Amino acid sequence: MMLVVAGALKRVDQEVSEELIMYRTMLDLIKPKLVYLDLPLFMALLSDLFPGVEQPPAPAGALRNAIEADLSENNLQVLLQSN
Repeated sequence: MMLVVAGALKRVDQEVSEELIMYRTMLDLIKPKLVYLDLPLFMALLSDLFPGVEQPPAPAGALRNAIEADLSENNLQVLLQSN
């Protein structure tokens, strides 16, 4: 599965380095399956596997802003996204 996703990302932007593609692929496939407390360890592992590779931050979209506003209105805690 990882190679399929990496191949799709490579076809979209062929100028991106393979390290960044694998970094993004691992983020996209593994990060959603982790619990919040495991994210710092996972991000540390990624930084060890891909030293110096950093993904540019994604802009906060309208959906994320609406969700954060709804959470705040309902007195729920908004957690900062860990990249």
